[in-house]
Amino acid sequence: MALIKADAIIVLAGGIDSEGNIPRQVKQRLDKGLELYLAGLAPRIIVSGKWSLYYEFQPPITEAEAMKLYLIQREIPAAVILKEENSQSTIGNAYFIKNDLYKPNKWKSAIIVTSDVHMERTQYIFEMVFGTSYQLQFERVPSKLSQEEYEKAKYQHNQSLQRAKKLFAQCKPGQCDERILKTLFDKNTYAETKKLLPKKFITKGKFK
Repeated sequence: MALIKADAIIVLAGGIDSEGNIPRQVKQRLDKGLELYLAGLAPRIIVSGKWSLYYEFQPPITEAEAMKLYLIQREIPAAVILKEENSQSTIGNAYFIKNDLYKPNKWKSAIIVTSDVHMERTQYIFEMVFGTSYQLQFERVPSKLSQEEYEKAKYQHNQSLQRAKKLFAQCKPGQCDERILKTLFDKNTYAETKKLLPKKFITKGKFK
């Protein structure tokens, strides 16, 4: 189905290293967001993400800032790029974008861009957080990952999707904010998940 015009194109983060570099798959998402913007499908691009709670280091800049710089280097005007820099998970992406950007501006539609390997989780979470009063479209970007990268992405996708379904089990779409706020920065939840995460999957510094 062809995409229709929306209030914004949302590009989700997907990693940053200790030197502030973003990985190939995030650049691919940004390139798709750029393509949609140049096609006139939205007047602005939202880049979303601080950095992952799984990280064992603090990056020099947020993922959203690194993504904005990437787009500016491709001659996208800074004024049309909005940053969401509080989130450290997909649930956080959706929550902060909705409450900090969409509600104040009375926007009602979005095209959400992420990698194909994350799309099931992303669509489920955004539809639960935003609710049925918003018109959400989803654009998947083909992943070109090594076997190790794919295994890591699928593992984190499955863990995050399970957490989200447990969190949203007792709420209706668009009515989950209270439950989200109770767990959004609950490091104990992520600590338990991190214990199960194979060590080779934990980002420690610089991308290869």
